[in-house]
Amino acid sequence: MLSAQAVNYTVNVTQIEWFEGGIGGDCQETGAEEYSALVWFDDNINGTDVGGNCFQCDNNGDCTINPAATLGTRNNTCAQTVNILFSAWEDDRGGRCTYDINGGIFDNDDDCGCGQTPVANINFRNNGPGCTTYGSFNCNASHTVQVEICWDYVTPPATNTDCSGAIAVGAGSTPFTLSEECSGPDITSCTFNDYNDIWYEYTVGTCHLEGVIFDTQGSGFDTALSIWDSCGGNEIACNDDSGGLQSSITIPGCIAPGTTYLIRVSGYNGADGTGTLNITETLDVTSPMFTLCPTQADISADVNCMAAVPNFTSTAT
Repeated sequence: MLSAQAVNYTVNVTQIEWFEGGIGGDCQETGAEEYSALVWFDDNINGTDVGGNCFQCDNNGDCTINPAATLGTRNNTCAQTVNILFSAWEDDRGGRCTYDINGGIFDNDDDCGCGQTPVANINFRNNGPGCTTYGSFNCNASHTVQVEICWDYVTPPATNTDCSGAIAVGAGSTPFTLSEECSGPDITSCTFNDYNDIWYEYTVGTCHLEGVIFDTQGSGFDTALSIWDSCGGNEIACNDDSGGLQSSITIPGCIAPGTTYLIRVSGYNGADGTGTLNITETLDVTSPMFTLCPTQADISADVNCMAAVPNFTSTAT
């Protein structure tokens, strides 16, 4: 899949057009006119606006400029769609390009203004790698913009769609989102085509004499769940639909403190969306709980800890 790889991309503005609109048109005036526009972008992974470049035209009447201006670049990203945002207006009085990119306020005297408007949502991976021109896009009848997006593949980063980038979690509920960007391979044994995934890492802190429960109850799509002993290691357990469309795995018995499991949450047959990973630690309250003791001094100080020093394997009492 193209979307399973990280990319570099750059967004360039290639054309801005202003239309006076003729007699009675949006921007029709009898005196000298000054047009201004701002263009910027974000994407479906990073919502921070990039760009905000100011473009100007001093013509009294229609005007077209071809600035070939770079708004910005993002590297090593899993983005799949770029959002082009565009504002434009006719400056009657006051400073030019004084538009507030955050507040969306023009000068009081500006005419035929438009924006902040998302004028395009471009799935740029459909046409790459390489450079493709998109548009023209308009925010009203008097202002249009055209952009070019150039991109190439880069080495995928260690993201949490790869076990090497697993997110450390403890007991409780952890919200997650699965999407197509930088998805992983289908490696589970119990479900089908579950390439959209996210990895978590869970380390046992105490001896859970009745086990640990992993489930995805509360998720909004058809999930799958698998537990692994290490990154690139063995699949310990796998479940698809034990709770309707949700998944659940129980690891029973006493698990040694310090044991680490990798948890892969995925979507059946390419399913994606928002969900919740729940980890429930089930303890036998009639037995003492042991925490991991890294040194002999810790063992001496803590009467309920598990020895973890060379040649010393009994529990402190």
